[in-house]
Amino acid sequence: MSHQLTIAFLYLIIGLVSLLMYDAKKFQAASATDRRPGSSVSSFRYIYRLSQMTYLYALVMFFLGRHELTFSLFHNLATLYLGAWISVAGIVLFIGAKTTLGQHYSHCSQMYMPKDIVMDGIYGHIRHPIYTANLIIIFGLFVTTGDVFVLSLWCTMLGYYHRSARIEEGDLRHAFPSYQRYMERTGRFLPKPLQLLKSLNSIRGG
Repeated sequence: MSHQLTIAFLYLIIGLVSLLMYDAKKFQAASATDRRPGSSVSSFRYIYRLSQMTYLYALVMFFLGRHELTFSLFHNLATLYLGAWISVAGIVLFIGAKTTLGQHYSHCSQMYMPKDIVMDGIYGHIRHPIYTANLIIIFGLFVTTGDVFVLSLWCTMLGYYHRSARIEEGDLRHAFPSYQRYMERTGRFLPKPLQLLKSLNSIRGG
């Protein structure tokens, strides 16, 4: 039971941090006043709410002393902690990416065009690190629970994120001529291996 509570508190912290940073309605309203709307996948808001409910249900199950939700593929202590730390890595990436994006952020279900292209930090390697972070968090939850419903949610969100990213990139290519060159040297959800190696070599060389 102590292991369940430890994991439960970890996921509670992850959920609270994600909720506070991701659902910043006041920030979205303020930032939208001087930015024109972009194309977006409005139906994603329902998938996002479904992911929140799944996360909440998983958290309740943890506090009740169970970490499987419906049908679980595996059930052991190693995957329990491995999944939790994968999710911790995801929330760390989320915080870094959203902080770097700053005032240019908008929710993918209600997109607003940024004032400029952010290419600093993680955005120098990945174009959509917030999407990546959310997928990592949910994948960690799957590893922890082994639950096929969480896995199906992950696959659904991956599809939505690909669609949203394509739409967003089309708008940005039209608005910012330099965005095409940016796309050529960065990955959509993961870094391009050759570019990542160049960056690591330049760091070691410096």
